[in-house]
Amino acid sequence: MNPAGGDATDAANGLRGGARLDWSAGVSELTLQGDFFDNELTINETYSGIGTRVRGGNLLGRWVRPWADGEFQLLAYYDRFERVEPDTVEDNDTWDLSAQHTVVRGRHHLVLGAGYRSVRSRFVGPPGAAFLDPEDLTLTLSNVFVQDQIALTDALTLTLGAKYEANSFSGQEFLPNARLAWSRPGGDLVWAAVSRASRTPNRIERGLTLPGFLVGGDFQSETLTAWEAGYRAMPLPRASITISAFYNVYDELRTVSLHPVTVVPFTFTNHGAGEAWGVEAWGSYDVSDRWRISARGFNGYETSNKLLVMVDGRSLYSSLHSGVFWDARDLVLEDIERIEVISGPGGALYGANAVNGVINITTRSARDTVGTLVSVAAGTEDASVMVHHGAPRFSAVLLVFVFFMAFLLVLLFGVTPLLWAQ
Repeated sequence: MNPAGGDATDAANGLRGGARLDWSAGVSELTLQGDFFDNELTINETYSGIGTRVRGGNLLGRWVRPWADGEFQLLAYYDRFERVEPDTVEDNDTWDLSAQHTVVRGRHHLVLGAGYRSVRSRFVGPPGAAFLDPEDLTLTLSNVFVQDQIALTDALTLTLGAKYEANSFSGQEFLPNARLAWSRPGGDLVWAAVSRASRTPNRIERGLTLPGFLVGGDFQSETLTAWEAGYRAMPLPRASITISAFYNVYDELRTVSLHPVTVVPFTFTNHGAGEAWGVEAWGSYDVSDRWRISARGFNGYETSNKLLVMVDGRSLYSSLHSGVFWDARDLVLEDIERIEVISGPGGALYGANAVNGVINITTRSARDTVGTLVSVAAGTEDASVMVHHGAPRFSAVLLVFVFFMAFLLVLLFGVTPLLWAQ
């Protein structure tokens, strides 16, 4: 409704779909998954019309099998994202391949792996306004990591880890961590840790240009060295209370520097530094085996670009502006198995941008989500209904999955697959 009481003639439409196939072949587990979304928002004001369309999709394949006294996992992922507004176009193509091996031998719990990611990013703005230089850019990120959790005694555990990364913007990053923990019967835990984390530059910080006012510079990664100690108690079987003290040293923080002669144009630089220390406490209560309620101060607007968000092992970090564009990464609540929130730096295991913490979302398997979900939303109200079916025949599931994947290939790549049957 507009200020005059009439119809505002605005509209929002969205389409979303997905399919997942989990298959056991001997000792191996194979997962194939595809998702797509297409959202459109139109605002027709008195003198102008504004429309935004956000669409895309992804394909994921995961192979897991026992290997060498442990477990080996291979993950391949492709994501396509496109946002179109009046005079503005943004699109990204992301290719990701990672391998991880987990092995337990004696008192050692070892995790090691490697990964490679390529992101083609394009941003075209309106003529005469701000733009990215260059407007079309391919970024790469490669890494190797190792972490060993050593049981020194039945109660004392030492964790040592490190991750080496190489990226297109800031070059090489070394992210180590060390953690010592002492546990007592009943759930009490005392720990101390030191770690290093970094936030890699995004495209805006390196290439945003406003003619006569701002030019792209040589912005590098922001870094953090964190010292932490804490205590956790479990006064009840399903309740825990944690208190921790921290001391953080920040280097190479983002600043805006003036031109030495003409003042403008400005440029992004790394001339900032700082320290932070304090004490924080939080508690949690397990409502059931699947759901937990927790209370703490975490993830405000100022820290959201330093959180790493992952879904089923894949990162949702945006190379354009940092952080996650949640409107395009919506998840069906009924498909979520658990949400793990990790406080503090996690660079040694998770890599760059895990500065303030990690949100790790794990979805349920296809066997647990067989059914139909209908969701309707209007204005500020929404409702959804889910019906679970019995396990269908594998051939029927495979046929539906193949046709959905064919549709997704057309949507993502514009190709027309040839399907035949005999």
